[in-house]
Amino acid sequence: MPVIQKVVAAVIAVAAMTMSVGLPQAASAAAPEYQASRVLTLDARPYGVAVDPNRGLVYVSGRTSNVVWVYDADTLERVTTVAVPNLPSQIAVDPASGYVYVSQYTGNLLQGSLAVIDPVSASVVASVPVGNAPTGVSLNLSTKQIYVVNSASAYLSVLDASDPAAPVPVTTWSAVTGMQEVTVDAAGTTAYAVAPNNDQVLVFDTADGTLRTSWSTNRVPQSLLLSSDETSAFVTAQLGPTATVHDTSTGAVSGSIDVTNTYFTSADRALESAFLTSPQANGGTVVVVDAATGARVQDVPAIGAFQIATDPTRHRTFVTSIRSNNLTVIDPIATAPSIVSDPIDQRVAAGGDATFEAQASSVEATTVVWQVSTDGGATWSDLAGETAPSLTIEAATVDQSGQRYRAVFTNSVGSTPTAAATLTVDPPAPTIALDPLADRSDRSGDAVSVAANATTSDGSAVTYSAVGLPGGIGLDPSTGVLQGIPTTVGVFAVTVSATAGELVASTTFTWTITAATVVVPPPSPIDPSSEDGSLVRTGADSAPFALAAILILAGLGSSAIAIACARRRVG
Repeated sequence: MPVIQKVVAAVIAVAAMTMSVGLPQAASAAAPEYQASRVLTLDARPYGVAVDPNRGLVYVSGRTSNVVWVYDADTLERVTTVAVPNLPSQIAVDPASGYVYVSQYTGNLLQGSLAVIDPVSASVVASVPVGNAPTGVSLNLSTKQIYVVNSASAYLSVLDASDPAAPVPVTTWSAVTGMQEVTVDAAGTTAYAVAPNNDQVLVFDTADGTLRTSWSTNRVPQSLLLSSDETSAFVTAQLGPTATVHDTSTGAVSGSIDVTNTYFTSADRALESAFLTSPQANGGTVVVVDAATGARVQDVPAIGAFQIATDPTRHRTFVTSIRSNNLTVIDPIATAPSIVSDPIDQRVAAGGDATFEAQASSVEATTVVWQVSTDGGATWSDLAGETAPSLTIEAATVDQSGQRYRAVFTNSVGSTPTAAATLTVDPPAPTIALDPLADRSDRSGDAVSVAANATTSDGSAVTYSAVGLPGGIGLDPSTGVLQGIPTTVGVFAVTVSATAGELVASTTFTWTITAATVVVPPPSPIDPSSEDGSLVRTGADSAPFALAAILILAGLGSSAIAIACARRRVG
């Protein structure tokens, strides 16, 4: 048996292991337009189909040929053919390990099996017995279980796939005969089984297989697909005039999709596209609907459209035919990127960081570059190295205020810019600073001048004021200069304030004023007394007058004069 040679370029994380499962995604642009880009002619009538997005492989079962064909999802060339006996039907792929699981229908009333294909050796390495006439196969990554629908047995087979190469049957869930498919929700907690013979949808708790409820639906339902947010379920109907839309919380019918005789479903969540097959409509049609709402968007011709699988990485869908050997390949028509979300205006304080974000949708690989405009959007310049969906302006300055930013997304078809967002940078709040004044000491009667100095961050004018000044000292409110001749002796606590609008700064210092220094001249020499003992005039004696001056300052005016006029006798 040949070995599959497909080279794996990258491993893409996949959220759930199931052929048809609702995977909530971030909001995206509207579903693109699709076209049947190629039709492959197989060796025989195809039946089931599944994709391995991580390894870029497509598996197609030839039910009547007892083979599974393996194709390269990119080149669409056949890689190998795997022999699988006993009517290989529906397929599921474990995207993590690459193991492939194929229901072996065997016969209408015969016990069937689940074939396990090794992705490396491209051969069947196990065949696990299940119920009668198995059809649908689904995987639950959360519980590591495989669910096999047994169309001729009134139960579902549950296998433990902890070892993906050797799944082991562990239990069965009571159900009804004639079931076709199981759909698992993204959390892996709920399984929806479609029962065509009863026109019902059975809702199971995956923890223990308990049947929670059942819904009535259209005639001969075939497949169920969950909406993007899993609040709705789209249920196809082989014999119904429409596909029905159910509220998953109640099971009630909440709408319909206007297309007859629908069979199988798949979805490309990233592009918000869901696909329903209708083998009879116009000879075979794939109906494209909005995966969020179920609104019908487009019809794509596909002869005998039957089973369907979508590669979410390549956005490529593969459709088998119920009436020909065709495998139809459906691709979205490439267009320039579509903007999903524009950056929004940012306002930050000077020195803060501003982040802009943008998203675009494209069916092709897309690059992005951020641009800046400093002239109101008239011209734009690329920002070197800014090629991520988000842009952060670090430590924004006031000079950058008013600049506009946008992202430009580009693919092979063209480029699409986002709307522009404006950056507003608020200047820092103004501040005021007043230099401290040191304590000082001056004498009464001496001229003094002291300068207070205040500054503001925005250069606004400052007004000065002061309290507690010594007598004889004044303040110029515009310059902050304190000057004058102090006349009052004492110790003063002086507070000087600087004001600019609502900004105020103050400083306090101690100002000591001492008395003026009085210089007393030395006394004149005393002449010897006269021989007769009388006083001898020796000239003016200035000492008494100096003393009198001191006494006058002390408030002893008349006494001072008397003292100054007294004469002393020399004896």
